[in-house]
Amino acid sequence: MMTRFSLIPLASTLIGLTAHAAPIGTPIQSLDEVTAGIEYTIPPAAPESPEELAGLRVGVLASHGVQESEIVFPIEYLRARGATVEVLVPAWSPDQVIAVQYLRPTRWIPADATFLEAQQRHYDVLVLTGGAWNAQVVSTDGDAIRLVTNHAARQGLVAAICAAPQVLVHAGLIKGKRVTGTDAIKVNLANAGGTVVQSEVVVDGKLITAKGPTSLPEFMEAIRLGVNHEAGAR
Repeated sequence: MMTRFSLIPLASTLIGLTAHAAPIGTPIQSLDEVTAGIEYTIPPAAPESPEELAGLRVGVLASHGVQESEIVFPIEYLRARGATVEVLVPAWSPDQVIAVQYLRPTRWIPADATFLEAQQRHYDVLVLTGGAWNAQVVSTDGDAIRLVTNHAARQGLVAAICAAPQVLVHAGLIKGKRVTGTDAIKVNLANAGGTVVQSEVVVDGKLITAKGPTSLPEFMEAIRLGVNHEAGAR
């Protein structure tokens, strides 16, 4: 004979325990309490010519959680050399996105267009920024993936740093390519058919990948050289 029992007494007990239990942890009172992890303060090198990249149009893809150095450094570097740079973001956050240092929000980054709007614009280069949250959001945004795949199909230069090569996995652009990225995604890169190289920056045709924030100077130099090489070939 099956024994019948009621969950009501158990539920009542759990509710009573919850009501009298001490709270877990303590509320954050200030962002100053939140560690920023490693702070990256590499200043961009002064340009040899402030007009070197004049006429170049660059789209920088980002969402909330973008690693501050991995969006600020490229924008400052490119604009200092005369390039036109636009920040491209998800449709649900069309005006600005939050940059972080590891976990700590640090500044608002103003946006120029959504991923969808950007599909109607021309860019010579797309830069994919890092930050684990950011890369997760961008890699699962259909508009972002279409923007990247269409740009690559037109033989446009694509550059991705840190966790951003995860976007390239979702865009189907890793197979057969030599790539690098942050250690957390290297298994994903290999599973997607890429050859993972232990270098700060890897260039394979129109694809540039970099390990992380400490690779920023080499990353931007690879973009600059790639752009100038294409200009010289035309």
